[in-house]
Amino acid sequence: MIYFISETTLKECFDQLCKYSKDMKPSNTVFMFLILKHIGFSDLNPINLSDQQIKEKTFDAVNHLAAIAPKDESHRNEKTSYDFVNPLLMGVWSSSNSIVSEPMSQWSKTRFKNNIMGGGQLWDQIYSEDEVNQGVITEKTSGLKKIFGNFNKIPVELLAIWLNRFQGYNQKPTTSQLINQFYNFCPLTDTEKNLIFSDDLPISEIEYSDTPVSPSTIRNWLGNPPKNKDWTKDHVADDKTTFANITNQKPIDIDNMVSNDAPSFSMVKQLIDQVHQVILMGPPGTSKSYIAQEISAYYDQTIHLQFHPQYSYQEFIGGKILKNGSLVDHKGTFIQLLDQAMSHPAKKYLLIIDELNRANVSQVFGELIQLLDRDQSIILTFTDKDGKPDSKEYHLPSNLDIIATMNTTDRTVGRLDLALKRRFYQVYCGVNYGILTDNVRIQDNLFSIAELLKKINTNLVSVLNNKEMVIGHASFLKGNSDDSGKITWTKTNFYNTFNFLAKPIVNDYCNNDPELINSVLGNLSKTLAPDTFYEEIRSFLR
Repeated sequence: MIYFISETTLKECFDQLCKYSKDMKPSNTVFMFLILKHIGFSDLNPINLSDQQIKEKTFDAVNHLAAIAPKDESHRNEKTSYDFVNPLLMGVWSSSNSIVSEPMSQWSKTRFKNNIMGGGQLWDQIYSEDEVNQGVITEKTSGLKKIFGNFNKIPVELLAIWLNRFQGYNQKPTTSQLINQFYNFCPLTDTEKNLIFSDDLPISEIEYSDTPVSPSTIRNWLGNPPKNKDWTKDHVADDKTTFANITNQKPIDIDNMVSNDAPSFSMVKQLIDQVHQVILMGPPGTSKSYIAQEISAYYDQTIHLQFHPQYSYQEFIGGKILKNGSLVDHKGTFIQLLDQAMSHPAKKYLLIIDELNRANVSQVFGELIQLLDRDQSIILTFTDKDGKPDSKEYHLPSNLDIIATMNTTDRTVGRLDLALKRRFYQVYCGVNYGILTDNVRIQDNLFSIAELLKKINTNLVSVLNNKEMVIGHASFLKGNSDDSGKITWTKTNFYNTFNFLAKPIVNDYCNNDPELINSVLGNLSKTLAPDTFYEEIRSFLR
């Protein structure tokens, strides 16, 4: 089955875009800026707007962002009037000053360049032109705040849904996956994202259907242009053909979609299956232990260890212990697990080591570190129950996997031994804002918790100059969930979590320096009454 965004959700998105477009300025500039980002516009990459390949990319951007009926290869040069709509101006479609009657192929390959190059002072603040090569432009990041910083931000969810209005998927994408698709299509920098978009979620729930929306339906939502009163009727036949082409398209495989968030469970599971041993590393609260625990469901037996500064070779590998007044050999936890795995090759075993870097790892593993190469073996001798030496050759079998977790903000331990690290695949687990976008709301949908956490973490990194000193998403996944797994925080519970969990973490990272704390949290660093607290959050996110 192919999944398309439902007509109901798209109509809700359309209505929201119409509402926002009446207040947004400068809408045309934002629209053309997004097109520029799709074709590679940046401060490091000069682009030639006269280049034929750039013109084709411009057409592709307009086709995806604005086409009322998407054009395939056979219709790319079609001379149809009113065939695209700036999604940021849909609310004023009936105004002759806002509507574009020029065919999409002509506008994207000719008019677009003319609008940019003849845009006067406004565009002069966004790009610089090569003095020798006319039409070759480079982004000026210094002018972006002046242009985009003084208008109402638009929820990125709306443009993400609109971009995917005709796209089919093999599974139902989450909100964060659609947003990632949008940012992969229009690769904005973090600064550009923060200036133009908010992470608010005005769509109550994204619904899916087995049929796509018809272009004729979108025409009817827009209504006839002022100068073409029969426009909706004139395209009924063509729209039926386009609808059939959309329906028969090859769907996008969600598992192959590029993600801008933290590593997925499936990705980590794939790595484990391939290489048998990984380290999940990152700041606290980024679901490292959770991912490891979820993967353990695929094994017949799991041993879970917590390393600490006093954890020893004797506990892990083995050695002499005092028993009934005598020294006897003792096999450590790792060797006991190895014995089981080597004796039962049909079963799958998993060793989870939490806080790997809190122990002296080189000392704990000892000579067995070489077994992590997976093609080595070593002979160890322990006395049996009768006191006789019992030698055995040990190796790491393919039915034994190892997942270690490592807290990268822990300032009480040193760096992990490179000899050990090179024997593991290392997966960085950053803050997964997408999981908050998809699963967490606050009562009355007052603001986006994902956006709040993102801004606090951005400030932390900027003030402390350390990407590890951030708050993990797991801090906001502890509320009560409904049957679908969605979490809705009450105002009281969120107030308590922020002030007595999140804020103390910020204070600790800043070594309780009031000036640093204020730079990160602003007025949220103060002790605020609940009503004032939520007013300050809205002000903080502006």
